[in-house]
Amino acid sequence: MRERARSGRRLRALHVNHGLRGSDADADEGLVRDQCRTHGVPLRVLCADPSVLRQGNLQHQAHCFRRTCLLDEREEGEWILTAHHAADQTESLLAALLHAKLPWGLAGILPLDKPWLRPLLSVSRSELLAWALANGLTWREDKSNWDSSYERNYIRHAIAAPLRDRLGEELEQIFGRISCQVAAARESLQQCSEEVLDNSTLGKIEDCITLARAPILQYHDLIVRELLLRLSRRLAFWPRPPIQQRLQEIVDFMRQGSPGKWKALDAQWELSLSRGRVQIHRGLPELPAEAGLAATPLTYGLGRFFVAEAPVSNGATSLCLSDDQLNRARLRRWSAGDRVRLSCTSGKSVADLLSAAGLTRYEKACQPVVELDRKILWIPGVAAAWREPDMEFISSNGIRYESFAHRQHDLRGLD
Repeated sequence: MRERARSGRRLRALHVNHGLRGSDADADEGLVRDQCRTHGVPLRVLCADPSVLRQGNLQHQAHCFRRTCLLDEREEGEWILTAHHAADQTESLLAALLHAKLPWGLAGILPLDKPWLRPLLSVSRSELLAWALANGLTWREDKSNWDSSYERNYIRHAIAAPLRDRLGEELEQIFGRISCQVAAARESLQQCSEEVLDNSTLGKIEDCITLARAPILQYHDLIVRELLLRLSRRLAFWPRPPIQQRLQEIVDFMRQGSPGKWKALDAQWELSLSRGRVQIHRGLPELPAEAGLAATPLTYGLGRFFVAEAPVSNGATSLCLSDDQLNRARLRRWSAGDRVRLSCTSGKSVADLLSAAGLTRYEKACQPVVELDRKILWIPGVAAAWREPDMEFISSNGIRYESFAHRQHDLRGLD
């Protein structure tokens, strides 16, 4: 309070009455009102609906309700100060161990995590009690804190208390050091991941991002998991970060999945694999049913078609066509029954050729074919069909194809 008076900073209080403890909860609220009135601190009290909080894990629901209230009430530029102390940190780390939230769960509660500020996190409970007594403060004890049916209370009384009896105040110091070291390691990893992502050359086409598979997967799983999290923040494909186990499943899939395989990241976004690439995309695109080739340049699927400016031959990136053929040829989406003639006696399905080329699920969905007289002449970027000997020639008449899939983009432009 004295610091507030000297600095001129505005301080206000928010109290949440969960309505779970009847008259005890009302008495807690009364004490808060008295203290705020005495010290001239504006107060806002919010009340929860107990029946809603009891739907699910009560402590978790109450925690989420308090957090939401604080964030909703916060104004621009304000910090949210909480009274977490060293014993709270110890209990958080023990809970992380019990739930195998490793390694980052051992970072515990951060003292500064904007907009959250926890100035008492390194102060022990005994120090706080001694200070309160010395300054004539009054407080209330929450009786439900003694109910060991709640996990947090069980950790406090059945695990932390015996350790504290044995180690004394050193217990909080030990867990405080662990928290600081793990938090510092995570910050360093985040910086490293950010640098890796900033220096990664990626392809970006609409709602699809392409990463080179080998350069990303050369790093330890911890870094790859962090890369996914940071990429998700830039592309907003995870409103809430998944648990570490789910992240590890995705990393394992990136390492071990075969070309053409894919995995859903959420209801909209997918991750697809090719031999050398990882693609993160929002669903699958809808291509126009067909288009003519005469009006070039033409963008279709993941590439651009344009009339050749120099002699071309039939291949993956170019196709010979006479003026008449160019006017009659149609560009369309491939379908499951499409086949391509590869020699005078044999052919192969387009689906098999796309798989053999190692295309991802997204690239397959964007793949066009060129059809003439109901025969597929070309799978742009993959292969040209076999043609009669008198049709095989090198000509300045034809179409070239440029794929966008591997164009290089700096991901920093996505922020």
